Amino acid sequence: MDFTAYKQQFEPIFTPKLAERLQVFLNLTHDTFLNDLALHTQQILAGGKRLRPYLAYIGFMAGGGVPQDHDRIIALGVSLEFFHAFCLIHDDVIDKAQVRRGVPTIERYTLLALESAHRHGDLAHIARGQAILLGDLLHAYSLETLVHSVQGVSTAEGVMKEFYQMIDEVIAGQMIDVDTMTRPEHDADLLERKMYLKTASYSFVRPFTLGLRLAGVSDAQAYQDAERIGALIGIAFQLQDDLLDVVGTEEMLGKPVLSDIRDGQQTLLTAHVAEHGDEIQRALLQCVMQGKASDDQVFELRDAMRQQGAVAAVEVRIETLLRYAENAIEQSVFSEEVKVAFMALLTLLRNRST
Repeated sequence: MDFTAYKQQFEPIFTPKLAERLQVFLNLTHDTFLNDLALHTQQILAGGKRLRPYLAYIGFMAGGGVPQDHDRIIALGVSLEFFHAFCLIHDDVIDKAQVRRGVPTIERYTLLALESAHRHGDLAHIARGQAILLGDLLHAYSLETLVHSVQGVSTAEGVMKEFYQMIDEVIAGQMIDVDTMTRPEHDADLLERKMYLKTASYSFVRPFTLGLRLAGVSDAQAYQDAERIGALIGIAFQLQDDLLDVVGTEEMLGKPVLSDIRDGQQTLLTAHVAEHGDEIQRALLQCVMQGKASDDQVFELRDAMRQQGAVAAVEVRIETLLRYAENAIEQSVFSEEVKVAFMALLTLLRNRST
């Protein structure tokens, strides 16, 4: 099943499952204000790429998963999407983001609602707290759904361990990301590690290996191949995100351009300017990353990244990684059907604009 067909099958299952699970929570509060906040998560989660559930499905089929267990792999996919939602909500809190996928983030939506209702107190702090709590709720949903997906199967322990490893990795990657915001210098090795943990492992490696685990695969080579393919694709994916933050538009991204860099996030683009830029460009970079720049200065930095070669360097790195991924896919132990599915994903990545 290709990605488009899978998404068409997954979406009508995931959306009602989210609504159903939220309704259990809504029945506890009996408060229209709090219920509106919880329901806003449905808007945040609408239109997601659903790559992680699809990779889990590919891994499951690669491992010889049988059609009778179709409900289990779909449930595992739902669990991954709930976990992704938790990550998005907390990431927005950490980044002080105001927009996600073209709509207000949970924190921003809550703050606007509190202000509109003329509430008193530290409303910004309250809004942040509510967003954290809603993220925690979705984390709980992900674990609840995960347990349901493996209930009564012999591979349950392996799947659970793999999922817990994914949690450790993505949080470690996020902590590195937050920490590097405070560092004036760029550490290339740390940036590479962050990209692996925060994106490659959590978005590409672990979803696929979770599918392998659910199918009961024990071949060590299959996991080594999955690790290599997922790492290459995942780092390329993160570099694309970093690049789109610079070259994209607010309409394309659903958020302001250079929003990540304005928040102080270090990327290969900022590292390139820090290493190769002149004194004026480096000073401009620091001004933007410290949140002290005007909009005009932000766009000056974007122009400098193009002129100075940072954009071209990252574009070359992305294409190199995708070519390496093609070779890794061809040389892997996986079936021709799985290789075709991976190659199709590479095509989607090469053409992505969001």
